[in-house]
Amino acid sequence: MKLTTKTLTIIGTSLTALAMMGNAQAERAFGDIYMECGIGAMIFPTNTTMAAISNVTWDLGTTAVSSNASSQDSCKGKKVAAAAFIHSSYASLEQDIAKGEGKHLSALMDIMQCDGASRTNMVNKVRTDFTTTATAKGYANSTQYQKSEKLFNIMNSSKVAGSCGA
Repeated sequence: MKLTTKTLTIIGTSLTALAMMGNAQAERAFGDIYMECGIGAMIFPTNTTMAAISNVTWDLGTTAVSSNASSQDSCKGKKVAAAAFIHSSYASLEQDIAKGEGKHLSALMDIMQCDGASRTNMVNKVRTDFTTTATAKGYANSTQYQKSEKLFNIMNSSKVAGSCGA
């Protein structure tokens, strides 16, 4: 593989950003950053090998390094898995929320480790908040990423996520 000047610049920038991180960020191993942060971790939250490969393939790991530097806690765990699931199954989740039940909505609550006893109440809160969001001006013209982000924010609001472990 021949490295271009642009590729070498990006690699150099990534390594410089990593070197400049404070002690808290430096505690995470470089390999862990590529497996737990960035685009790769969002697409492959349960497959660290594929997450690392994806990070290198998409942008040589620059989003992994920058997301580690800016918000270490968002680089791992169930929230990343929930975000990836919401984005990849948004249309099905939208239908399940409208019905108030469904396998995708149930799977999302499982991913977020939501308490089974309070799921009915949580679904009602999600439906109310999602209806408000989906009927707001401009929502229909939003991209799938923007819609997914709004649903992710609803799922992580204190009203909804209070009974979840993620």
